[in-house]
Amino acid sequence: METEKPEFGTLKWVKGIEYEWDGHCWQVTGRSEPGLTNTPRRGEPEGSRDRKPKLDKSALLDEAKATVGGRGKSYGTPEDNFARIASHWATFLINAKDVSVDLTPGDVAIMMALMKIARLENDPKHVDSWVDLAGYAACGAEIETAT
Repeated sequence: METEKPEFGTLKWVKGIEYEWDGHCWQVTGRSEPGLTNTPRRGEPEGSRDRKPKLDKSALLDEAKATVGGRGKSYGTPEDNFARIASHWATFLINAKDVSVDLTPGDVAIMMALMKIARLENDPKHVDSWVDLAGYAACGAEIETAT
């Protein structure tokens, strides 16, 4: 019994995450069901979505997966993007502080995670920071364990 394949570009939602059929398989689009995050959308004033949604660990990881999955279209692979960031940071440190450091894409993942932790110290209920922290951890693990 053969299953009929969906049309190219067909969208579906699974556990709050949007997927798109690319003709061969389902790809995460990077979009999540409205209401999972508390970052204001375009045109909304800061603080307008400051509700504190309860997010269990499975939903948080699903949200992080959707976020990370959609970033490649805009920024390239995490390793390439973090390598560019490392280069910019190293150049800044040389020019601004006369400090020469060799930063790796893995270092960038760790420092971005630390930035999210610093933000969580201010507002530990800010869901987006928890989601982003999980995303940076996943990117860092992928970069550091690649062979």
